[in-house]
Amino acid sequence: MDEASAEYRFELLTLLNDFTEKFHGKSIILTTKGIGQIVISLYDDNLPHLLGINKVVKRKTATAILTEIRNNKITLNSIMVHKDYEKISDRVKSYYFLHDVFIHKSIQICVKVNPIDNQGDYMKLDLVFYRKDRDKCIVLGAQKTRNNNTYRLCTLHVKKTTKEPYILSKRGKIVDIIISDTI
Repeated sequence: MDEASAEYRFELLTLLNDFTEKFHGKSIILTTKGIGQIVISLYDDNLPHLLGINKVVKRKTATAILTEIRNNKITLNSIMVHKDYEKISDRVKSYYFLHDVFIHKSIQICVKVNPIDNQGDYMKLDLVFYRKDRDKCIVLGAQKTRNNNTYRLCTLHVKKTTKEPYILSKRGKIVDIIISDTI
């Protein structure tokens, strides 16, 4: 892939359109061995938080950020000049990890996070999908919703680490993933 098409692949409007088409208003129903059935509800207002755009576009709601992305007022080029962009660049580049987890089904383990593994983590994730490489780990995290029956994606980030994450947490083998049009 040449540099121009690689940049297009990560343009914010492209990512938003992809997220809206494939995930917005849908439920991901995971059947796992060891954890049971898990339901994750997805909305397009998850995207600014997943990518960390709220960290470089201050004082705007997720809905306002989405509107500005759709109107090309917030673009990859416009956020790349922000002093904190480097802190979120791995998140933007890792967007397609969602495809790896939910569409291509290449991640086979889901982790129900033990509170001890959450110590020092302000997000207090309840559910995690991750891919560990040599010196980093891509993490897609979710928190329980208020009714405790479903989860909501809340972060996609890259941790610099050589250690295996979430060692005290319960792992479930993903047996099936269904993307349902109903929430």
